[in-house]
Amino acid sequence: MSDMTQAIAQCLFSGALFGSLCALLVVPPGTYLAVRRVLAMLGALDGDPAWQAPLAAVAAALPGGAFFATAVAGLVLAWRSQCLLYPEGRAMFAVLAMFAAFAIVRAAVISWRRHAEVRALLRAALPASPAVARIGRELGVAVREVATAGTLCAVAGAFRPVVLVSHDTLGLLSGGELRAALSHEAAHVRRFDPLVGALVDFFAELFPLKVLEAVRMYCDAREAAADRRAVRGSDRIDLASAIVAIAKGAAAPQSSVALHGRPERLGERVERLLGAAGAPSASAAQRGPALASLAAVAAFGFFPVVAMLLDLATCTMGGHRV
Repeated sequence: MSDMTQAIAQCLFSGALFGSLCALLVVPPGTYLAVRRVLAMLGALDGDPAWQAPLAAVAAALPGGAFFATAVAGLVLAWRSQCLLYPEGRAMFAVLAMFAAFAIVRAAVISWRRHAEVRALLRAALPASPAVARIGRELGVAVREVATAGTLCAVAGAFRPVVLVSHDTLGLLSGGELRAALSHEAAHVRRFDPLVGALVDFFAELFPLKVLEAVRMYCDAREAAADRRAVRGSDRIDLASAIVAIAKGAAAPQSSVALHGRPERLGERVERLLGAAGAPSASAAQRGPALASLAAVAAFGFFPVVAMLLDLATCTMGGHRV
């Protein structure tokens, strides 16, 4: 048997290194296609944004998450592969390492650049006026003012979220509209939307095939969910008026969670707020299939990682395979 044939045979049967390479070629694309099949079920939850938002966030992040987990597990467990005894195996390991490192660094750089404007705004933000700060304390959120041009009312910062309000916004909104707008942003903070949004952005960039429909669905659903929570303690007309007023001169950075949301859905949001009954909520019969389907996609996406870890545990128990 030649050295090349022996190297390939060892890699085929050792599992860890060659398996991780194959998994990177099969599992993330398969996860992407499976997520696209689930989108119709998630879309049926449009009347239940409190459920739709987290499920859409998971769907948007799943292909990238499967890629990340498979690549990291393959790199960590490659040390036990017999492939590394051969130059061909070491070459495959180098390909895996470079491919994974490039994807992760690329996603991190894109995320860092996307949040640059938010970081600049946070550095330039000033303490809120006593009246605005008082509303923030009542709602349980930190509020700061910025002198940026245009209207801005948004949550910035994934780990220490702060509501940023521009001077133009404060001069435009009435007292009731300002309270409603800040109530909306407080709902985002309580729902951890800034952190979830940052994670969705990062994992969506990891894999070349982005599930853009799921990303848009998450963005729309989180705004609808925040609207519903905000009107529990604020007038819905004030909130609708604030959304329209801020959207006309919106200057929110891309990576923030802004009050006006996506312009394409602005009219629908206002109609729901002004409607007497609003949209009907999705039933448990609709939630169940969507949740089960998404769980099945996640199981498929992370199965190679679980298999690798179980195989490692089997090999290391007592120092031999049991």
